[in-house]
Amino acid sequence: MAPKSLIKKRKRADSISDDFDSDVEVGQDARSDVSSEREDEQETRAQKRVRLAKAYLEDLKERQRGRDEVDAGEIDREIIEDRLRKDALQESENFHNFVAESLILKSIHTTPRNKTHRLPVTYASCSPTLSHIYTSSKEGTIIKWSLSQIPTNDQTGLTGRITYIAKSRSQPKKEGKGVTQRGKVSNHHGEILTLAVSEDGRRVVSGGRDNVIGLWDVEGEKLEWITGNKAHRDAVTAISIRPVNNQVYTASLDRSIKLFSLESLALIDTLLGHQDHVLDLALLRGENAVTVGARDRTARYYKVTEETALVFRGGGEGKKGDNAERYTEGSLECCAMIDRQSFLTGGDSGTISLWHISRKKPIFSQALAHGVEESVAEDGSVSKNPRWITSIACLKYGDVFATGSWDGHIRLWRLEHNLKCFSPLFTVPVIGVVNSLQILTAPIMGRKKGIEEQEDVVVVAGVGQEHRLGRWMRKREGKNGAVVAVLTQKKEEAMET
Repeated sequence: MAPKSLIKKRKRADSISDDFDSDVEVGQDARSDVSSEREDEQETRAQKRVRLAKAYLEDLKERQRGRDEVDAGEIDREIIEDRLRKDALQESENFHNFVAESLILKSIHTTPRNKTHRLPVTYASCSPTLSHIYTSSKEGTIIKWSLSQIPTNDQTGLTGRITYIAKSRSQPKKEGKGVTQRGKVSNHHGEILTLAVSEDGRRVVSGGRDNVIGLWDVEGEKLEWITGNKAHRDAVTAISIRPVNNQVYTASLDRSIKLFSLESLALIDTLLGHQDHVLDLALLRGENAVTVGARDRTARYYKVTEETALVFRGGGEGKKGDNAERYTEGSLECCAMIDRQSFLTGGDSGTISLWHISRKKPIFSQALAHGVEESVAEDGSVSKNPRWITSIACLKYGDVFATGSWDGHIRLWRLEHNLKCFSPLFTVPVIGVVNSLQILTAPIMGRKKGIEEQEDVVVVAGVGQEHRLGRWMRKREGKNGAVVAVLTQKKEEAMET
């Protein structure tokens, strides 16, 4: 057995050798770092860009090889992350979806004639998931249609009617001197003028000429009445649902805008200011709303939390060319929001106006957007009247919008990237009066492994033989129903900023 002193000497030698080896390794690492720094210093900017590009291409190749091994859960997570990112950008006003340059008309779908409404359709509203479309009519009915095959099916015709709701023929009882009995509202008792679908597609809110706002459960095959509210004193003309907090905004002929909760239709607030009928309203994710007041010729931008409103006065003269006839705008009929600061209005003079909240006058206007209609009087004289804008809709935070009238076309327009002017894009043939418009985006799923590639733009229109609020005109050749136009993007990538 070796003595203890010899064992201690061996241990001391081993520790010295280990320290020496570690010092050598540190020295080698330091020299390698210095050599790499020297190589980076000798590398030019062009060589560095080439090296980084090659590394990026290699990374893309690795991702492409791994696509076949991606599971459905990871695809769902990527879709949810992309959706949340877009919502956050939209909320911060740093997102605009510029797709108008690459859009082309893919297909047109219509409701079957033998299953459609007997009287003119007043509104058509599609669920955000593009699973179903709901149409209302002057006969007081709502029809639910399936849209499950719209994004990929090129054939015309929707897949069929799922359920049908007939109005109640009996009128509510009266109390005293013509006072309507308050309390439970069981159904609509007249024309249904407007519809709105919640963000999750589980609820539909309807408004009618009987002053009633109805809430429907549409999760099952049948539409079930949940509750109703008769807070308005006149017909309900427009409904919109704010997706963030599920608040229902309603406009009425009683010159007011009211806010309700979606679950119970409990009244939250009332917005006043218009001096005539409120015909349309539009809103996005923020607590702001744009409304138009018919013959008071004003558009109002409500800041709900601040309890203030900005007033924009229309009523300008529209003409095409220096020697053309002038048509004075007597009423603002419809509106649509582009983003939090820009919106559009349409009037009875056929003029489309683009507004910004920082200016009191339109920054751009298009007169006689749907042309003029000639009528012959009994004495043989010919008069020309402009076709007014009956409906307008814009792709949210996008650069494309659509307008409707009764000239036989839905006209699509392209906004410039600076949102200061617009120009015609193309038209979609439609016979009848376009009473409502809606524009949504529909994801196209790739053929391999269900990977999302791009988005189509879907235009939903409610078309009738008459205007939804009256019988000033009748287009006998028109059809009462819904029209769905699918616009697809070219191979070029859509521009986003």
